[in-house]
Amino acid sequence: MQPSLAARASELREKEVSSDRKGLDSFLGHDRQVIDKLAQAGIIRTDQMIEAAFTPELRESLSQRTGIEIHKIIEYLKLSDLSRLKGMKGVRARLYYEAGVGVCCRI
Repeated sequence: MQPSLAARASELREKEVSSDRKGLDSFLGHDRQVIDKLAQAGIIRTDQMIEAAFTPELRESLSQRTGIEIHKIIEYLKLSDLSRLKGMKGVRARLYYEAGVGVCCRI
């Protein structure tokens, strides 16, 4: 592949991937205090939330570092996980979450 073509392909891929990275404040009914505490810990996007809270140990550590109750950590983890589905916006993710739908996180 030509260098300029490879660079362009990489640029287009990054544009597509970055559009899938949603902010945690995009969820319907988000808690501003929780969002602010997560932001102070460097977590502002859904992909960062999934990475920071993927295992029970990581969730517990995040809860202790931020002072956020574990059930709120799990809520934002589940919302973030749901948001990875194509076409899943913040409103729809919240509706699915409230209905008890989960995706793949082992909670």
